[in-house]
Amino acid sequence: MDDPFGDYLEVVDAIYGVYLDSVAAFKWAKERFEQAQQDGLRIFEAQGEHWTIQDLDQKKMHFGKGDPSKPDTEFLHSCTQAEYKDRNAPGGRNHQIIGNLCSVLIYQYWEDYYRARMAELLGLSAEDLEVDIMGDLRQIRRSVIHHRAIAVDDIERCKIIRWFAPGDDIFITDDQFEQLIFQVKKGIFDLLEMRSKPA
Repeated sequence: MDDPFGDYLEVVDAIYGVYLDSVAAFKWAKERFEQAQQDGLRIFEAQGEHWTIQDLDQKKMHFGKGDPSKPDTEFLHSCTQAEYKDRNAPGGRNHQIIGNLCSVLIYQYWEDYYRARMAELLGLSAEDLEVDIMGDLRQIRRSVIHHRAIAVDDIERCKIIRWFAPGDDIFITDDQFEQLIFQVKKGIFDLLEMRSKPA
């Protein structure tokens, strides 16, 4: 039996799992890397070399495909060791990006696929099926995709997500993302309740 409501809730759950695992992995990566730096300092010290964390932080890391000693190696990304740690820190760039990506993905599944299917079961057109949190996520998506993760002017139209003013950087904290997930699920449960009421 077609159940877009349950299917969409499963999708939202899966995306939230990706968010939680990613945030935990970023923190773990930073801690592991800091430990590797400390281990490296001990090795250098045993060899009579005197390095500091600040020295290591300035060193570049290169990511690519192939043997780095050969000329045909493809380098796809580089950053300093400090940049690697900073982006993986709680509240760092990776944390911001994963929250934004997951928020956009939740909205896109709704808008591009599930909204129309739910609307049909409710006897509505997709345009007539409105859920406040989805309207808010639309503004988040516009800010992220079309405005380099800077809040657009219409962010003030949000009814539930009232965390940002026009011009703010869009960075959704862990607590805010938890609230977002709660509100999305509540919105779907409200639709289910509407569906269960007799016409």
